[in-house]
Amino acid sequence: MLLKWIRYVKVFVVGHDWGATIAWQMTIFRPDRVIALANLSVYYTPRNPKGSFVTLMREHVGDDHYFVKFQLPGEAEARIEQVTYDGFFRHVFSNKFTPLLPDWSKAFEEKGPLPESTSEEDLAHYVSEFQKHGFTPALNYYRAFDLSWELTAAWMNCKVLVPTIFMIGDQDLVYHFPNAQQDIQRMAEHFPLLKEITIVEGANHFLQVERPDIVNDHILKSFKNFLAKL
Repeated sequence: MLLKWIRYVKVFVVGHDWGATIAWQMTIFRPDRVIALANLSVYYTPRNPKGSFVTLMREHVGDDHYFVKFQLPGEAEARIEQVTYDGFFRHVFSNKFTPLLPDWSKAFEEKGPLPESTSEEDLAHYVSEFQKHGFTPALNYYRAFDLSWELTAAWMNCKVLVPTIFMIGDQDLVYHFPNAQQDIQRMAEHFPLLKEITIVEGANHFLQVERPDIVNDHILKSFKNFLAKL
């Protein structure tokens, strides 16, 4: 719908985190609309016949994983309210967020200083935006994992012929998910035109903010190369 509105037939796509997941899916559902893809942080995981992300995380690490914790409506929202929106985002941006939350009553409490890449003004903007609608819309993305898994059955084991690059920081919590590093190296099985995997040393989750020069340079060079070969 967006491409129709801006009157573009094909585009370059860049995604990060859940935006990366949506970008992976766009190349699967409509590869004819994507010139090339650059994704950050969240690597491609093919649909698993055993179940959704929630099912697999529960199987691998139990009910303490935040994917599982976020499933019950109201509980995560209430916990974030307790630590305040400002406190929650300070926890996230200071890279204190961990996948396992065994003690829910203490979740999101630990905070460190904001990194140089995130200002107090940046933080205030996020707090202000989320105060308008709360966290439920964002958390509902996690709560729709099972439905998303059901709806993507038709694309099981598909291969996507879209030129692609992938970047992730070696300190990113996603990089240390169960089997993540092996899965990253196997992405080319599903994306045969995956041209480059870049592991950025010392970088955390918000790669595009922490290392903008490296990220922009890789993306622009890759897209120019892809375009030259059309």
